[in-house]
Amino acid sequence: MRHLLGPGTPVIIWHGMGESSYSSRQNDTKSVIEANTLPGTYVHQILIGDSVKDDLVNAYLKPVNEQVAEVCDLVASDERFSDGYHALGFSQVCALKFM
Repeated sequence: MRHLLGPGTPVIIWHGMGESSYSSRQNDTKSVIEANTLPGTYVHQILIGDSVKDDLVNAYLKPVNEQVAEVCDLVASDERFSDGYHALGFSQVCALKFM
């Protein structure tokens, strides 16, 4: 089997505007990543808020600096990311992940 990402390197997926972290496209993306990495690779879908509804609304209305700060806090507080991670962003998130 060909592996797209390094062994065990965690992956963060952050959706764009108009969808939530658990939309069909995001779930399909997660499935493809899991199928093409070593077993046990941690794949995290970013959820901004406490629910899928909050996530969808926050993608439009929450100030972008607050969204980035929330994700940075999540990454900094999760030891699974301490040795690095791969980031995959959709739509405007492609630019945000470099902030």
